[in-house]
Amino acid sequence: NTNAINAKALRLILILMLNALALVLINANANSNAPPLF
Repeated sequence: NTNAINAKALRLILILMLNALALVLINANANSNAPPLF
């Protein structure tokens, strides 16, 4: 079923994108020169 495969692929891509975004936010907060994000 190609629809199931596509759904799994999209979910995986979404998870990876969220993880990358979280890492970017963490790195920005860890940088003392950057203004606080929260």
